Amino acid sequence: MDMPAALFAARSLDSDHDLVPLVAVFNALGHKHRLSILRALLQAAEPLSVPELRVLVSGPATVLEHLKTLKAAGFVEIVGQGRASKWQVVPGSLDRAATLIASDGRQIPETAV
Repeated sequence: MDMPAALFAARSLDSDHDLVPLVAVFNALGHKHRLSILRALLQAAEPLSVPELRVLVSGPATVLEHLKTLKAAGFVEIVGQGRASKWQVVPGSLDRAATLIASDGRQIPETAV
């Protein structure tokens, strides 16, 4: 019986280490507030501060924690410092994540996401 390509790719992962980048991507994108924050940043004409994001995503008090998770996965970055710091989407990060998801996890360096 032939195995679908997606299942074959999933079975070809040799260790938990191969899953680390995928886990970071799915963890970052797997929460409704993080997706709302990412969407708000993508739609904004300029980087946004944490208070601005709280207003746009119905004010969860955990915006900064969600931003840290998105940053750890390589989706967002900080622009500026201190009270003037704002957040923006890292250019190309969603494209790299899509490529990583489509690959078997070994063809792309872990830093690609």
